[in-house]
Amino acid sequence: MTPTRGQAQPALALLLVLLLGALALSFAGDKDVPKETFRARVVNIGGNLPSGTGLLWMTVESWSTDQEREALLRGLQARGNEGLTDAMHKMDKGYVRFQDNLRWKVNHAVSIDTPDGRKIRLVTERPITFVETGASLRSQDYTVGVIEFTLPTSGKPGEGVLIPAAKVSINEAAKSIEIETPPGNTAPMQLTSVELYKKK
Repeated sequence: MTPTRGQAQPALALLLVLLLGALALSFAGDKDVPKETFRARVVNIGGNLPSGTGLLWMTVESWSTDQEREALLRGLQARGNEGLTDAMHKMDKGYVRFQDNLRWKVNHAVSIDTPDGRKIRLVTERPITFVETGASLRSQDYTVGVIEFTLPTSGKPGEGVLIPAAKVSINEAAKSIEIETPPGNTAPMQLTSVELYKKK
């Protein structure tokens, strides 16, 4: 399903439900695990951001705990997207870097073992936009960036998606968490050649 920007996305709603732990999942929340760095090639597949590709580096220094996940849900339930970002502001799990210059703090990081491989989900408290001067990208409403990718059990490079800017809300009628992207802007981007980076 291709998302329609400016509206809440059911497909992406499931992503956030899984991401924030509204479903029972296995979380890696051990703060003593070694730091891990992942490398991916990001491809702009829509929106009005610059076309082309570039390298995205994702470093996780610690994984989110169940208590931190619950704090995010409480913030979201109490004050919506603003409450979520306020809760995330207190959390620091690593950083995302595009090429050699732009960098964003990772506030929420989850690693889940699935039949298809290891699934990684990262959330930032500010948009992951590669051009930060456009007025349309500075909306106070779309404050969250989301990354998800899977590392296959075969050991081959993985794939994923990057949602540069989003607004999160709770749909009380549907009893679900929804994510909305800005109208006419920042469509999800494809992540390819994703791998765990190891220094040689």
